[in-house]
Amino acid sequence: MIEKAIHSSKELFLLNKTWRQLNDEYNIGTTQGTKLKLTRADKNELMQLVKQKTEFDLEKNSISELKHLHREEVLSRATDEKLSGKAVKAERLAIKSLPKSTLKINGQ
Repeated sequence: MIEKAIHSSKELFLLNKTWRQLNDEYNIGTTQGTKLKLTRADKNELMQLVKQKTEFDLEKNSISELKHLHREEVLSRATDEKLSGKAVKAERLAIKSLPKSTLKINGQ
């Protein structure tokens, strides 16, 4: 959503929960009824916020590039593997022991 807005020529976006939160927490954009107005300066600020929080540069890269990468490859480009759109445990084996039980692997 942020990436699409940054690269869009539009200035007005439907004021949903995410946009409201970004506006409230970071004072990005101007609310106009049920819309959020994002100027070029606001879009630049959004790019910097994403880069600061995830180390992913939306000016040089696209989130769609991450969708086909493995978890480790995503983490080599950004600090948040969720940017790839995959479940965090995708392609991983998750193991959890039962309460008050020891987890044994290969009988040990």
